[in-house]
Amino acid sequence: MTKEIHNTLISLISIQKKVDKINKIFVIVMLACMVVIVSVNVFMRYVLNLSLQWTQDIIILFFFYLIFFSIPIVFRSESHVRIVFFINKLPEKARNILKFIIDIITLFSFILVLFMSIDAIKAIGNSPYGALKYPMSFFYYAAAISCFLIFFDSIINIYIDLKGLLQKQSPAQQV
Repeated sequence: MTKEIHNTLISLISIQKKVDKINKIFVIVMLACMVVIVSVNVFMRYVLNLSLQWTQDIIILFFFYLIFFSIPIVFRSESHVRIVFFINKLPEKARNILKFIIDIITLFSFILVLFMSIDAIKAIGNSPYGALKYPMSFFYYAAAISCFLIFFDSIINIYIDLKGLLQKQSPAQQV
């Protein structure tokens, strides 16, 4: 591997870490906002006997973004549910090949979802939703951005997998 490619990989990983940090902050802020809005709504409804119409709409939107922006965090930290019983029984070389194949399938799956969410954004357009009348397409932006973030993580994972397959050491020792 040339030094130039290695430096590019290091730069991409550095950018990935910064984006991950911003994404984590965004998810924490979304969760905090949801807690505050729900608390205010409960107080308004049960203490003051008033109901805020817009809170349900905004909570649904925030929850949607919270879920979709959490997916890249879980994906990057490899905290998602997966079945590894049989994979751990394989020899290291076979495990590395299988990991590469799984990463390729994951990449294409998220590319497919990215394009489907972009199509949904175009199809739905500015159709108003709920009391706030924000566009329904706001929901699909979360899916598109999430898939876009996972796309770059997958590219880096595939590069590391390939490097590990082409060399004698395991992918975990590569970076």
